[in-house]
Amino acid sequence: MITLGSSIEELTNNAVEIIEVGRKMNATLAMIIFKAKELFGIDSKGFFGWCSDNAKLTGSYVHQHVKVGKMLISLQDKEEIFKMLTTLDFAKLIPLSRLGATEIISLVASYNFETMNREEVRNCVNNLLNGFDASKNLLDTKSTNEQNSLVQDELTGFTTAVNSVIELATNGFDFENAITNDEIAEKATGSGMVFIGATIEYQKKSETPDYQLLQAMKESLEKDIVDINNILGVNK
Repeated sequence: MITLGSSIEELTNNAVEIIEVGRKMNATLAMIIFKAKELFGIDSKGFFGWCSDNAKLTGSYVHQHVKVGKMLISLQDKEEIFKMLTTLDFAKLIPLSRLGATEIISLVASYNFETMNREEVRNCVNNLLNGFDASKNLLDTKSTNEQNSLVQDELTGFTTAVNSVIELATNGFDFENAITNDEIAEKATGSGMVFIGATIEYQKKSETPDYQLLQAMKESLEKDIVDINNILGVNK
């Protein structure tokens, strides 16, 4: 049974506490998801299954929470900034998670994320990542609108493709026995190399590379190389 309170004072205190907890709920969940990813290590199937069963998150939503959680944890020692970020709308935290801790700290000195809307935060981040001087007005939408419109359709298609593969993996799809002819094998190889190449390029440009992800990728590729060499007879 839920205890609501029997006086105005108790009801007020309970209402304030619930609202405060609610404001921090998404940020707290993101940190939990990130810590869970660390504990699952290279067991991505287990991790995504855990997220689906326990947090009701799948696909790109999992990646968003991982990135936001990683960002928040990296700023835990900056008490005021951390407190402010944990109460922001999750839609604002997503673009901010593209930045490193140093960049966020510098932006907080000039911009009030609490009063900015989602689009303003997104434009601010895009302009900074595109090399604009942080001392100038990063909220100017003119500098990003044209570039965003050129790549939006392509990004939407790419994200859809990535999410489709993630959804299959989450549902236990048997990838090892999915290819039945040379044509599909060739297409699958090309697609896989595109995804791997895109991930590596992103990590190369990132101020805070995901070393755990890169290590897991390296170990997986090394196992694949052994199998390829065996097929080619290199090790014989």
